[in-house]
Amino acid sequence: TSHQLANAGETYTYRIIHSTPPEIYDSYKATSYTFTDVLQPGQSVNGGAAAIKVYNGDGGNITSNFSIGINGQTVTLTTTKVDVIYGDVITIDIPTILNSDAPGYMVNGTLTRTNTASVSRVYKGTTETRNSNTTTLTMSGGGFDMAHPQIAKAVKVASGSGYASKA
Repeated sequence: TSHQLANAGETYTYRIIHSTPPEIYDSYKATSYTFTDVLQPGQSVNGGAAAIKVYNGDGGNITSNFSIGINGQTVTLTTTKVDVIYGDVITIDIPTILNSDAPGYMVNGTLTRTNTASVSRVYKGTTETRNSNTTTLTMSGGGFDMAHPQIAKAVKVASGSGYASKA
């Protein structure tokens, strides 16, 4: 999936959507889930960690169930409150900005940025990680104007155990 920005400095939202099937038996539940997104140089979270929000399938804000951190270009959200996400679809919104000093290669007047997210779960002491597809953000002199651009991704969590996507 791709999206084009008209200018550096525009805010856009990386949206991770994760679906986890219900678990009937506690012994099958993971003990934690971690969502990771590494932004490229010149991209940053607009508003810092406090601006990142997590919602359940009904739109309720469940951000308080997650530990959110930003270390350099790496954004990490972790929860050990797995009952909050089992049997539900959660949405993680990461407001992102392409800084005017973003390094990169211009090709025919267009700057391109790619991004991939991942989700990891710890199950019986083993960590399983799946990556999303890669999304592309481009910026050129075009007149594309959108109030809140969003970029979509899909992450396969584990065989038969749900998906995460990044919009």
